[in-house]
Formats: sequence, C-alpha cells, structure tokens
Amino acid sequence: MRSIINRAVTLFAVLAFLATSCMAAEESGVRLFWPAPPYSPQLEFIGIFHSQNSFEKTAWEKRLDILLGELKVEGIRFPTSILPLADDKVLVTERNGRNVMVFDFAQKKVYPLFRVGSALFNEPVDLALDNEGNLYVADRKKGVIGVFDSELKPAGVLGGEIGFESLEKIAIDNRHQIVYASDSALDKVFALNFDGELLFTVGGDKGIGSLRSPHGMALDAVGNLFVADTGNARIKVYNSRGQSLGVFAPGSKESGSVLIKPWDLAFDPTGVMHILDQGRAAILTCRMNGEILYLTGASHRTNHLLGFWRPSDISIAGDGRIFVADELNKRFSVWQLLTETYLAQNPIGPEDKSRLIAFLDDLKQKYNKKIRERSGTLFADKPASNDREEHGPVLRRLDGTPIATKQKLSDDQQKVGQRNMECPNCDT
Repeated sequence: MRSIINRAVTLFAVLAFLATSCMAAEESGVRLFWPAPPYSPQLEFIGIFHSQNSFEKTAWEKRLDILLGELKVEGIRFPTSILPLADDKVLVTERNGRNVMVFDFAQKKVYPLFRVGSALFNEPVDLALDNEGNLYVADRKKGVIGVFDSELKPAGVLGGEIGFESLEKIAIDNRHQIVYASDSALDKVFALNFDGELLFTVGGDKGIGSLRSPHGMALDAVGNLFVADTGNARIKVYNSRGQSLGVFAPGSKESGSVLIKPWDLAFDPTGVMHILDQGRAAILTCRMNGEILYLTGASHRTNHLLGFWRPSDISIAGDGRIFVADELNKRFSVWQLLTETYLAQNPIGPEDKSRLIAFLDDLKQKYNKKIRERSGTLFADKPASNDREEHGPVLRRLDGTPIATKQKLSDDQQKVGQRNMECPNCDT
C-alpha cells in the first residue's frame, strides 16, 4: 500500500498528465484542491501566468483580435525570483534580464518596473522588501544588492566590498535590520546591516555550520535563519548572531531527510514551512517539528499546468497566496492556502468536492489507459537518478533506498500546524 505522500504524488501525476486538464476543469466549473479527496484540502490551485495573455481580455480586446488577429506577446523568460506586493502586483526577475517585470493583477497588465533603457541591472536574480517599503534587488553579474526607496529612486548599493562570485538569494530580517545574501560559489551566507556593513558570515568551512552551494533563505518570527543548503540536501538553521542551531530535517528521525535538492523555502502566515525542492520538482510542506503534511508537485519535471520544471523561487503573500517561479517553464504558478478568511469568502461545498472527485476519476481513467498503451504497467516506481532526470513517486533517502512513511493521515496531520518558536527537529 502506498504511503500518503506516494499516493499524493500519484494523484498529482494524474492531474498533470493532460496539458488541458486545468482548462477542462475551468470549463466544467471544477475547483482544484490539494491534497485531493478524501484528504482534507489545504490549497486551491489558482493558475499559471507568463505574459499579458495570461489575463482575461476585455470585450474590446477580443474584438480587436477578431479583426486584426491575435498579436504575439512576449512572455517572461526563465524567471529566477518572484515577489508579491500589497497592492496586488507581483514582481518577477529573469535570468539574463535587465529589468524587473510587473504583473499587475488589479489592472491586468504586464510591464517593466523601471524605465526601459535605464541600465540599472546586469542580471537581477532575487528580490526582497523591508518594512519601510524599500526594494532590494540582487544583481548576480554586478555582485551587488541595489536598494530603491518606495518611489523606486536609487537609495544605495550593498555588498560592493564583499566580492560576491555567484550571488543567489537575499532575505531581510527587519527585527534585527539584517540583509542576508547567499553565494553558491563561496559556500557562504553574508549578513550585512542596512548601511551595508558586514556583520558576520556563515558557512565556508567544514564544521557544523558548513554550507555547500546555499540558495534560498527564510526567517522565522524570532529571526532564526533557515538556509537551503542545496549541495548538502538539507536545511541549515542559524540564529541572528550567526551561530549554528543545527539541521532542520523534514521527515522522521528513523527515515531520515527526504530532501534531494532544496532550492528555496518560505513560511506561510501560520508558520508552516514550504520547501521548494528542484530534485523533486515539488513543494514539500511540513510543520516546525519536521512532520511532513503534504507534497505538491508531480515528483518529476514537467511542462503540464500543475507541475514544475526547475522551480527557482517561492514567495508567500500575507493573504496566503503561494507564488512559485518556474524557470524552465517560463512562468509562475499561484496557489491559495485555504485560510479561514479565504474559505469565508470562497466556501467549499459538497458539490465542489463531488465535482473534483468525478473530474479526478475521469482523468485517472484516461491516465491509466495512456500508461497501459505505453508500457502495460501503472505507476511503476523509478530508481533515484541525477538532477536532470525524472524522480519516481517513491520518497527515497540520499542513498536511493525507499523511505517508509505513514499509510494514513491522522486528524492532526490534516490540520495546518501553528508556529513553534523553538526548533525541536534541529540536530545540534
């Protein structure tokens, strides 16, 4: 019998196998929840966005398309980071880009944030915002962090004296006024104050606090720093003074960590952690004690609407919307946490669940038929492989052996956990 995570991956593969599945769901009025029934839903899939054509057109624009033909609109190319703003705008950086793109959900428009031709960047790769509304833009090729005030006027440059070799991600600790920056080539995270002065570094050695190709970072409510230690397939934890607190390991101590290539991570408004794992091409959601709640993704790279192909950044808005930059699919996807506020405005009724079950059953039949036509077997496990190959639906240790997990979610597992200020799953 498959574990809850294995079954979740299988169901997600069913959802993802048809490129038209989301369109079919829209046309039939089906709301896509995750995890799928019979489990308690935690997320609702909102959609994917890549260009101006991602927004619904006005009646006038539709008439123009009929008269003149639909104009080709260039979309985002290889997005590297995504940042939702309070005014229903979303900022996106692109690999080898020279600007920051704005997806304005209120106006349903896409446009560059800065004046075209302003030559402010060589390759912006990550974004962060402080409590004063200042925007921080990490530029990999320049090796600096540009700072812009709330009116987008240049307010300074940080990190020019560091000598970054491959600047990856940044994070802001407003409580302690620290700007963190990860460098995957130097195997370090640098901590700067808001004036750009170096406070301390973590990583860069072979001790307990060592890092290997670090990328994304996230901060808990007390300022502890969680670092995606990508090259070591783990999450490292430090306090606001740079002291190592140990390793955060999703999964049980008996089974070991289930991470393959953690790339980025974020906390949602309830304090639950969401880890973007490029090796699994999925989001792994867990409590602060390491208990895995659910896995969102097809467990292999895919260009279908509900999957990922080299996801590069995750960001969560205050209203519970989850944004994932999907680099090789040249788009970002949006999910909604089923918070009390959201459910009050968008209640889930029995008819919603029945429609989804019927929709999934129909997709599963088509999926089974397609698999039989291809190989004659259903949901065959695949051995663990390298980063560029597909990973099968079974959770495995780093040595490739399968991990035994619980067969059924308990009542507690079906609820999103609350924040724990301590780090009970950190091995010090």
